Amino acid sequence: MALQRMSWFIRSETRHDIITVLLWAGGLTAVYLQAIYQRAQLSPVDDAIAFGICLIAGAVLVDLGRAVLGYFIAIPIGMILTLVFVALPALNGAVPPPGDQVVLSLWISIVFKMIFPMQFLLFLVGTVLGSFIGERYFY
Repeated sequence: MALQRMSWFIRSETRHDIITVLLWAGGLTAVYLQAIYQRAQLSPVDDAIAFGICLIAGAVLVDLGRAVLGYFIAIPIGMILTLVFVALPALNGAVPPPGDQVVLSLWISIVFKMIFPMQFLLFLVGTVLGSFIGERYFY
């Protein structure tokens, strides 16, 4: 019964791709937030987990074009969600007005430096490898 409901939810290819990209962005957000809140920086294990998420998402999307497009949609969504969660005290008024702008610009700088340029390229390679794996074994 539950399988029938799930098949209705992901029946079309477009819905399948949208769900995959949203879960992809959520997974990357979870990895980054866990790294920020526990160690304040990414470790190689976090990079490996994010690489694995990109690899699996590329394999699930199967087609190279859809995988790369999904990557360029999932990365900004994940980074925006990460930025919103880490800058939430500055956004909801917990930090007084002169400091909230400093906190927000500081977090923008930190999140941007966490992903660009090395991890961005590494995760793109993972996505492309995943799509090749998906085309080879799942299509």
